[in-house]
Amino acid sequence: MKSYLSLELEIAAGLQACFAADKPAELLRIAGEHLTDLIGVMLAGAQHPASLNLLSNLAKCSHAPGLTARAIGRGDCLGVQDAALFNAFAGHIHDYDDDDTLMSLSHPTVTVGAACLALGEAHNLSGKSLVNAYIAGVETIAQLGVLVHPYHYMKGWHATCTLGVVGAAVASGLMMDLTLSQLRHAIGFAASMAAGLRSNFGSDAKPLQTALAASHGVMAARLAASGMTSTPGSLLGPMGWADVFAERFDVKKVAAMTFGRPYALLAPGITIKRYPCCTCSHAAVALLQDVLATEKPAVAHIAAIDVYLDPAAPNILIHERAATGLEAKFSLPFSLAIAALVGHLDLDDFSDANVQRQDVRALAAKIRTLPDDDLPRGIAGVALGCRLQVTTTSGESYRRATDVEPGSRTWRLSRRQLESKFCACARYGLPSAALPELFAELLQFERIENVQMLIDRLCSGNPLHKTHYSHEANS
Repeated sequence: MKSYLSLELEIAAGLQACFAADKPAELLRIAGEHLTDLIGVMLAGAQHPASLNLLSNLAKCSHAPGLTARAIGRGDCLGVQDAALFNAFAGHIHDYDDDDTLMSLSHPTVTVGAACLALGEAHNLSGKSLVNAYIAGVETIAQLGVLVHPYHYMKGWHATCTLGVVGAAVASGLMMDLTLSQLRHAIGFAASMAAGLRSNFGSDAKPLQTALAASHGVMAARLAASGMTSTPGSLLGPMGWADVFAERFDVKKVAAMTFGRPYALLAPGITIKRYPCCTCSHAAVALLQDVLATEKPAVAHIAAIDVYLDPAAPNILIHERAATGLEAKFSLPFSLAIAALVGHLDLDDFSDANVQRQDVRALAAKIRTLPDDDLPRGIAGVALGCRLQVTTTSGESYRRATDVEPGSRTWRLSRRQLESKFCACARYGLPSAALPELFAELLQFERIENVQMLIDRLCSGNPLHKTHYSHEANS
């Protein structure tokens, strides 16, 4: 058997090749959609009270001048690692960033993208370099997910962080032009920084641990560039990342890791979220909206809503009886109840006030989550489809079913939907009139000549300090 050092060097070499390879047009198009989506949710999240709290703390703890980048949507100049931290926090606070539901069970773009944007600005790089690094970082996360799931996620680890820190380190290292040996060391550092607990879902700690993953990924690459070293086997060896995080890690699985064959962004694909809440509830929300729109039952006359999900769903949607807007994002009953009674499910709808509404709480009490072992599962072992039944007080029953969630590769959001989401989010940080043109330009991200100039535009607005962000319990 090959040594762990040889295996880890092969992984690093495969990622370098992935970074350097010519990319098919379809991959560049999809990558542009995901990066555009991330920037939109970052601009919204940058105005959130929790993000402003974090930014204030970062300013108080600022380090000596060095390599810097800006807080997107705000303009504050930070150390490059702190910029990655803030931007990832802003990109994840609404839980509206994309989600790999099939391989890594994580939000891959927020960690990798935040690291890339900070370094892209700091080193004055091109959009092409950023996109190539982003794609390689996402590949890293997807392939690592196959090594450790479903055990890793179900045990309670927040894979966005535990996998994302390695993906962010890889992307950062590639943007910094690390040598093969340095890139392996960066991966080793990131392996030691992997942390994050799903018990923190529904609180500020969830985006914070995601933000730390992005920041630590940048740190790992910078440490490796400075000449610091990590132990061979820190990723794949005994007591290494995979051995600790998997139930029974088989090193032979490493041979099946194929970076870019196919690219995870293309197949099986990554979900761009339609709703600002946990993806596990999205299929049910979409089906309920279809029932209400086509069958038109009065919400007041709904007697019961039965939702059949993967048996693992209660271990993901952990706040059945939510008390805050953030908790409601991880509550199937409250996500459905808010969608039904408000008539949509947008950023403003997950407020503490809506969660405390008596009609919302009454409808949420009528919603049951039931297990369905027959729903098709992804590579990582979790199903995201559902079956839904709405029963009225007069005995009428309406049924719907889907094997996939909206926003996934086979239920892709249209360009109009993507633009609508982007503009609805980005208006919190930039003037609305500028957004359609910006959206169109971001979709061709690889054509951006200078990331610094892009960040200039993303920090040029007059942020809306909206009071609708009801976050009292977590600020």
